[in-house]
Amino acid sequence: MLTVTDVSVNYGPVSALRNVSLHLQQGHVGTVIGANGAGKSTLLKVLSGLVAPSTGKVEFEGHGVVTQVPAHKRVRLGVAHVLEGHRVFGDQSVHANLLLGALDRYRSRAKRADVLTDVDAQYERFPILGQRRRQAAATLSGGEQQMLATAVALMSKPSVLLLDEPSLGLAPKLVDETFQLIATLRQEGLTILLVEQLAALALQVADEAWVLQRGSVVASGPAHELLGEMSVQEAYLGGAATSDPSLTKDGPGPREDLLS
Repeated sequence: MLTVTDVSVNYGPVSALRNVSLHLQQGHVGTVIGANGAGKSTLLKVLSGLVAPSTGKVEFEGHGVVTQVPAHKRVRLGVAHVLEGHRVFGDQSVHANLLLGALDRYRSRAKRADVLTDVDAQYERFPILGQRRRQAAATLSGGEQQMLATAVALMSKPSVLLLDEPSLGLAPKLVDETFQLIATLRQEGLTILLVEQLAALALQVADEAWVLQRGSVVASGPAHELLGEMSVQEAYLGGAATSDPSLTKDGPGPREDLLS
């Protein structure tokens, strides 16, 4: 679904990414972990078209090389990017934010009914948003804004979802809900690339993983193998990692109490 080949990014004299390559299969969850400043968010911005790489190329399945394709056209190709920091249109209602996530389709009268059906589907997925549909997005809690930002991205019907630090600033229960949602989206067949500081949880929910250090990939492979590597544990996981079977591919699946 997604191939990155030798991508480098320079911010003036600073190298943010150095010859980064990765390949993510359709329907898989990939995660990029690393310390602050390693280049993780920059990588996602390259993929969504917000940052142009200095060298290298980005390819999406069925669309070929998209390195020079601007961000708004990548959305139309099926790429959705949930930026760090619960980015929503604060002065607009929850309902309006969701409609904005499908603006191209909503402009077409022929497709408007389908968009409204998709909005209802997001209210079913995130019941609290349905309860607050007329509320200004800026008045939502941080966790609710994160739900809304994710729901807005899903309104574009993406084939690839880029998630940048979705658990940032959330209470522990909401962190659990966030990772259960990622597990559910994977079961629904969505391809996801996740950047996350909570590396142990990210590795539990992911299929593949890449470790970035100072802009370079220093380790990669199946996520469960990186979760068990002592060097990765010591550097990024704070010691021995624990496993939550409800997040893993072969586990019992999302816990209904966390998604209700």
